[in-house]
Amino acid sequence: MPTTKLVFNVAPNGRPSRPLEMEGHLFDARGAHLASAPVKEGTLTFDVEPRSLKRASLFVSPLSPDAGPPTLASMRRLHAYRPPGTLSAGAIAMDLRIPEDLWRRWIFCVTRVVGRVVRPVSIGGEVHELPVCHARVHVCEADPVLRIFERMPEPEILRVRDELLHLIEEPPRIRIPRPSPDPSPFGLSRLTIETRVPLRLADGLHRSEPRMRVGAVASAPPTAEPFASLMSPEERVTLRDARALSGRDLGAVPVALALPADLRNSLASPSPAVIRRALVANTEVLMPTLCLWPWIWRFVRYDEVRTVTTDEHGRFEALVFYACSGDKPDIYCWVEYCIGGAWTAVLKPPAACATHWNYASGSELTLRVRDARVPWCEEPPSLPGKKVGVLTLGNSINVHQVDQATGLAPGGRPLGGSVEPTVWFGEQLQAGVGGTHYRWSYRRLNPDLSPAEGWLACDERTVGRHYGVIGSDGIIHFKSFKLGPDESIVGDSLFKIPPKNPPAGSWAPQLNARGNTASAYLVSGTRTEHQRIANGPYELKLELFDTSGGAPVRVEGVDFQVPRADVAAPFPADSDVELVAAPSSYLIREAGKVVGFRMIVRIDNSECGAQIHETTVPGSTEECGFITYDPTGPSSATLGFAATHDNGFATFSFSVIRGRCSLGFAAAAGLVGTSPVGGYSLDTGGVYRRSYPVSALLVSLPPHCPDGCRNAAFAEHLHVSTLTTDGWGRLEYLDAHAVAAFALAQA
Repeated sequence: MPTTKLVFNVAPNGRPSRPLEMEGHLFDARGAHLASAPVKEGTLTFDVEPRSLKRASLFVSPLSPDAGPPTLASMRRLHAYRPPGTLSAGAIAMDLRIPEDLWRRWIFCVTRVVGRVVRPVSIGGEVHELPVCHARVHVCEADPVLRIFERMPEPEILRVRDELLHLIEEPPRIRIPRPSPDPSPFGLSRLTIETRVPLRLADGLHRSEPRMRVGAVASAPPTAEPFASLMSPEERVTLRDARALSGRDLGAVPVALALPADLRNSLASPSPAVIRRALVANTEVLMPTLCLWPWIWRFVRYDEVRTVTTDEHGRFEALVFYACSGDKPDIYCWVEYCIGGAWTAVLKPPAACATHWNYASGSELTLRVRDARVPWCEEPPSLPGKKVGVLTLGNSINVHQVDQATGLAPGGRPLGGSVEPTVWFGEQLQAGVGGTHYRWSYRRLNPDLSPAEGWLACDERTVGRHYGVIGSDGIIHFKSFKLGPDESIVGDSLFKIPPKNPPAGSWAPQLNARGNTASAYLVSGTRTEHQRIANGPYELKLELFDTSGGAPVRVEGVDFQVPRADVAAPFPADSDVELVAAPSSYLIREAGKVVGFRMIVRIDNSECGAQIHETTVPGSTEECGFITYDPTGPSSATLGFAATHDNGFATFSFSVIRGRCSLGFAAAAGLVGTSPVGGYSLDTGGVYRRSYPVSALLVSLPPHCPDGCRNAAFAEHLHVSTLTTDGWGRLEYLDAHAVAAFALAQA
């Protein structure tokens, strides 16, 4: 395609103190970038296709200090000059004079944006902010708030006025609960902002809507913001008077919005232009309120100016240039991490809530990533002292809540499938008591909890931990570190106590939540082999060994710890979990010294049973599911079903449907073996039965069902659900189901 030259003579009006480095950019009618060229010795030249100049636009800007292709947004941010007129190719150079008020803005200052990316991780009841390495931080500059108000349409300007008047008449209320010494996992005080949602009607503003709550936490120490400057929607709200409010249970405290008198007066004006000017003039006061109005978030725009990668300490730094004659940059950051070979956004809060307005150069930002797929790059603090924390069975059973008289988990649930204890080993074990290995073993007990068999080692399947390594390709690769069984120790099934550091990189326990937390596997049953060991009570035992001298020697004097008994697992992410000394009933002592940890668990992998018995009507005949009845005399239908479990560790749910309508009065649900349930009683054969008048089955009208019927078809559904759990979920493969149908017809 032939091209033609487009030539401009470019010079500034006035006298700059130093030569200006400039470049030109062409954009088509849709804003797509066509070409760029530098201004050399006062001349700007483009080689372009003539047809591309139709409705094209020219911009002359300072030489951009930022990376990335030119965009209309970057032209706006650089205060580029856009000369009027139509572009056309020709041999005569066109003269351009850069206005002085523009080129004075091309003298740049620099802001240093520094911060760190962290993963808040709860460890032993204390939350630690661990660094995230090799994450991409996108450093962006948000449009000044005044520009948001400048380009906002008039209906939205009036809406801002209504919202502000509403906040003046009914201020937001800050609910501050009484804090504990460290009230929040992040060292922050949890708050709730309460405000009513204004409803816009044709005749004005209606203010009787229910409250909307915006959860947040106040920073400590608080900064001097009016009331709602957010670091992120769920993380941080800073209050001017939070210092005075913290430490007392104040309920909902109203926080007045302090607006300048000129802004208050302008809000009374019916003119959108007057209101707009007032909003622009008072932008700093209004910055913190933007996050309270989700509808305004779309007006907050930002341009990416730098992309940086966090170092081995999770830290990053970027230089952002801005016009020395203008406002300080408003910095917004979002974070990506390489997951599965693809860069994925893992922290991207709304810019209205996470922009650091008038960012002070060098002030540290903390970007908290809570995405469970993101690993941290520093080993978490280890359990202090010569301690071993025995925490959970699976994910949802606190070992301290297992009834040691019955072995049942909370809710009367037995254990089954693969039972996997989670253990936390203190880092001083090897230095303090010489512990290098551990072993879980088990033995069957009699009903009176006396030993019925000898000790057996738990399943020999591999126990490992994943760790992450940054490859030469810059991508994280996850590898497995085998804890055991340790083949170097002959004649015993021992597992290595996890070392403080992996062979390389950093531990990544969140990669496989189940496999990376199990310390052993007691496989009592599987989906295909339901009962690998007999049902009944069992004793589990944990021992530590020192193999530094060759033959394993059992370690004595270990301080075993368990979670507090009043905290249910899975442990809440927003609550402290305190470890306490294991009760004496959990400890194995010899010669007065603790030599192991023990606990009783009830194993039950019994299958449930479900059977629906034939519905009977005295004096009737039955053919192919049709049961006849005499409409002239009283008659009753008896429904029956059997819900069974060998040891009663199951619940059942029975329902009856007529046509498409559920007959709630004929349903029943309860614990297998209990009687009566929902009017159904167990007979001597273990069958639940209940009789209903035929007229009740035909005439009773559940909501939205047709009128009474003379003939009707019925479906019966029985679901028997096991209570057995493996600590990760209920073992639904032990459930049983049954479905049956019958019809009632006049004789």
